[in-house]
Amino acid sequence: MSFSLYDRGTIIRREASLDSLANKPALHRSQRANLSANSADKESTKLPAGTGRLPPGVSQYAELVHEEEVEKKPVSRALDIMSEQVTTLGINDTIDAAAGIFRKHRFRHIPIVSDDKIFGIVSDRDLFQHPELPGDTIITDLMQTPVLTARPEASIHDIARALYMERIGCLPIVNDIDQLIGIMPRSDILRSLIYAGPVELWG
Repeated sequence: MSFSLYDRGTIIRREASLDSLANKPALHRSQRANLSANSADKESTKLPAGTGRLPPGVSQYAELVHEEEVEKKPVSRALDIMSEQVTTLGINDTIDAAAGIFRKHRFRHIPIVSDDKIFGIVSDRDLFQHPELPGDTIITDLMQTPVLTARPEASIHDIARALYMERIGCLPIVNDIDQLIGIMPRSDILRSLIYAGPVELWG
């Protein structure tokens, strides 16, 4: 099974293909129940203090590796290109903790985990869309769920399709016992097209 849906640490669907999830609930639904209509509709372009857009070619989760420094091998699965060092937050962490991570590392998504399993996900966009929230707000009040995940053996083509069709920025990667083992932001796929070996999209 390549794709799963997690809601607060519990699997609610597990399917072999994205098409099998056609009747799934809306992905990445905000958990903030009492946000005002004005703030929910507000489109802000201001990032949290100290945060900036990534320079071209810089991965969210891994430092750029120069082309001549890597042995180019064909890649076709999530396992081949996913970022394995994932920064996470726990269910008792705060918005301030998330903002600090976004400022320091300059990536855009943080999985929320409990017992190494996906509980939700938060993005930098979630933070700057709701500047009215106090910094000590628990992150689970802002996180989004359910979260679509993929297995490491999922094809790069299927993951790229999921990111495009679902309009999401990343896919957490989980193993056979549902533990978080990696993450695939869109930038990893783009980086692989430039710096990895042949990308087998139709294998």
